[in-house]
Amino acid sequence: MALAVTPIAASEAWSGGASLATGTVNTRLKEIQDYLNAAVNLSAATVEILGNLRMGNGKTIGWLADPGLGPSIYGDTASLIIRNATSAIQINNQASSAELLRLTNAGNLALGTAIVPSGGGVPVFVLGQASGNPTGLGSNTAGLFAKDVAGTCELFAVDEAGNVAQLSPHTPEMYVPDPGYVYPWSYKAQNEFLGLEIEVDMEGLVRAIEALSGKQLLYQRTFTPAMSWDTHQTALVARRDVEIDAWLDLPAPERAKRPRPIAYTPKPMPAWMTSRLPK
Repeated sequence: MALAVTPIAASEAWSGGASLATGTVNTRLKEIQDYLNAAVNLSAATVEILGNLRMGNGKTIGWLADPGLGPSIYGDTASLIIRNATSAIQINNQASSAELLRLTNAGNLALGTAIVPSGGGVPVFVLGQASGNPTGLGSNTAGLFAKDVAGTCELFAVDEAGNVAQLSPHTPEMYVPDPGYVYPWSYKAQNEFLGLEIEVDMEGLVRAIEALSGKQLLYQRTFTPAMSWDTHQTALVARRDVEIDAWLDLPAPERAKRPRPIAYTPKPMPAWMTSRLPK
């Protein structure tokens, strides 16, 4: 299909510096926009913009995809707004199509993973599991990352000086918790420049101080678990199966743009938790 362009008078030509908010030029642009919306399908085309694309003009709203029709990017007087339709806003890697970031309607933000919580307690920031510790942090920076510890993904912090500390410290590696401990936890840290790692048995420390001082320092109470470990793992399998089915339902060109979701393999409950389940 050819795009018909009607010649305009020199007085209507836009020099590039004047405002397009009013006047004949704006009318012409609106006519072209209406024509494109009605007659031209640009879904398979590449549109190249040489220069700046301005979203809005400080008085009106401009958009890429009408915000009333579904996913859109548009600007108002003070903000650039990205709005999704029913699922999530995604940013994917151009080369591998792997999902890098996902922001869901519930406000969950996932970085390096597409898996977000399915229950309550949202919004939450979720990190995909890293293959190791980050190195070479830039000046005046620190970070958070997730890493496997004995089969469980744990949360870590890293600072500019190379200190890496585990923030979700309930999977000890250097010692076996005393069977009598109610809820073992550790302080674990290492330094990338010193090549040194430490782990402190925190419940053991508290118990020892209690024994020496005669003062209770550790308190506990129970509550009804939200679900069993096996039920949770089954739900993760089902959720991934839905994602795989959705991928299979895509047209072949769309499947080629994104990797097939990997089937989820259920994880066993960590041994330290298994031994402390209610009898």
